[in-house]
Amino acid sequence: MYYFEFSYPDGTVSENFILEKYRDFFMSYSENKYIWTKSHTTLASRYFSENRKIISTLFFSHHSEQGTFSLLYSHGSSGFYSLGDKDKMDQLIDLDGQLDLIFVGACIPPEKAFLAIEDFAKNPLEPSERIDWINAKDIDMTEKYRLLGLDDLEDLD
Repeated sequence: MYYFEFSYPDGTVSENFILEKYRDFFMSYSENKYIWTKSHTTLASRYFSENRKIISTLFFSHHSEQGTFSLLYSHGSSGFYSLGDKDKMDQLIDLDGQLDLIFVGACIPPEKAFLAIEDFAKNPLEPSERIDWINAKDIDMTEKYRLLGLDDLEDLD
């Protein structure tokens, strides 16, 4: 049997998608911002196969200074970032000083992030059609890899 695992900003993890809980966290963001500041900067919702293999994941990273979220949807070898401002997809920010890097251009308002999470719970095999996405293959990752210390991977060949 396939199943989900949803992470919530208050630190709980559940196999049940509690729409009202997510709605409160995202749609009433200004009233619930304090919950986000206490949680991890990046959370995830995952869809698993019977043998506990991850089929797809929706990561959502909280940019507390802007009150926005960067989303990354992955399924198989495909990855898509939420798209807020294409002109800023070359700018990175470290959310927590621990190399939790996000693209500034991937940041979207909490209301849009909620739509993508809601759609993931309905169909985890496709990215939401209610927000804009950019294929990870279309993003220059050179700077991100450099900051993560992965710029010398080509030396391994």
